[in-house]
Amino acid sequence: MVMLKDIDFHPVTEIVYHADFYELTDDKPVVMSIPVHTTGTSKGVMKGGKLAYKQKRLNVKALPANMPSEVLIDITNLDVNQRVRVQDIACENYTILNPKSAEVVNVMSTRASATSGEGEGEGEAAAE
Repeated sequence: MVMLKDIDFHPVTEIVYHADFYELTDDKPVVMSIPVHTTGTSKGVMKGGKLAYKQKRLNVKALPANMPSEVLIDITNLDVNQRVRVQDIACENYTILNPKSAEVVNVMSTRASATSGEGEGEGEAAAE
């Protein structure tokens, strides 16, 4: 079993002229850069916030059999100005090597989310 480590292309014709591989064994963990994907629709995005990826890939250490194809993050409960850090991600059978306090995704405040928040506050005050 092998894993592609690096590949070099000819600059003009884009033909592969060199490739490096890792030899994999079932009992030795490997480190790979894995893409981050999100599921669900964030509450904050529904209010007008903007979803921002701070880390598009994470370094993951795992046995070859347990290596995920992606790091999946559920953002359904993420509100405006909230974030998901590496420490918040549930990892089964693998370890994320990025710093625990590093942000992965967050919902940033926008003008639309700020005006919708002001409007809600005025409506609540009028109702009381």
